[in-house]
Amino acid sequence: MQTAGTSRFLSANAHRRVTRGGPASLAGMTLVELLIVMGLAALVLGFGVGALTSIDVSGRSAVGLVQSSLRSARSWAVAQDAPASVTLNLAEGTLSSRGLAVVGTWHFEQNPPKGAFDLNGELVGGEIVEDGFLGSALSFVGAPPEAGYEVAVHKDPAFDLSDGFVIQCALRPETTAGGQILKLGRAVSIGAENDGALKIEFAALRVADNGERKEAGKAILRTQAGVLPPNRWSRLMVSYDRRLLRAFVEGVPVGELEESAYVAPLAEAMVVGGGRRAWQGAIDSLVVSAVAGSEVVQLPDSAKFASGSPEQIVFWPGGGLDRVVHSEPVELTIEFDDGVQVPIRVGLYGNVE
Repeated sequence: MQTAGTSRFLSANAHRRVTRGGPASLAGMTLVELLIVMGLAALVLGFGVGALTSIDVSGRSAVGLVQSSLRSARSWAVAQDAPASVTLNLAEGTLSSRGLAVVGTWHFEQNPPKGAFDLNGELVGGEIVEDGFLGSALSFVGAPPEAGYEVAVHKDPAFDLSDGFVIQCALRPETTAGGQILKLGRAVSIGAENDGALKIEFAALRVADNGERKEAGKAILRTQAGVLPPNRWSRLMVSYDRRLLRAFVEGVPVGELEESAYVAPLAEAMVVGGGRRAWQGAIDSLVVSAVAGSEVVQLPDSAKFASGSPEQIVFWPGGGLDRVVHSEPVELTIEFDDGVQVPIRVGLYGNVE
């Protein structure tokens, strides 16, 4: 049963339904009015399309590309606890990101020594001494010629040093006499000279016109004399990133060589010590890292790196900037065709702004 209020509500709704379908709904626009509306709509849309086409989406995306590459390199350094770098080619407008991973570690705590990742070798001559840099060490003092510790790292696919490497160790020479300290097949070697200098070399491969890599002699870096004081532990780091071959002792640069060649593949075992005469010293905490990830990013045609931008940004294990390379925060600038410049800053702790 319907109440009076309900009847009135239904009646009102019925009235509205009739009104919408009645003669008033047949009223429309004249042809002239329709043409005017369409013209206005076309004018508004034309202005909108023109505004959109003036926005250089690909150009402004350059900022995101650069930030992403820098953050990826830093994330690699944090996750892998290994160095990572971003190299800028200012002329070509490219960024090359490289991340290293530890491929071998030896601490010489037992005889025969054992390495990480089951990279164990054979010790021929030499001895384990207790007064190492950290715990025990491998000493060749008084050892016969060619005494060394040999590991078949060339059978491990991870030991691909072609795109770059970092070798770190602690050294304690007894005298300034020279000798072979470390040799990775015929690809990479580190030796001491009689004046206390270091000689670092690798077999270089260059890309021929047909795209093949061909042998091109050796890249050789000789440091300044006396970089390894006798009877004292010194931390050595040798790094190569297909831009610079560098040597550091206790974090201080002692030599560098500009080079862009690939490193020849390992075809023989790694030998610690060895050589025609035994190096009169001890070695500890040997760590070898190789490039395990790389990426190249091309800036859009409407963007370029402004002059004054750094050629390389290096992140140290843990994600902060390499303080040897960067003593202060790094800033690079992207410049667009319309003159707009956008700075990107990397703080000392690796944060990208």
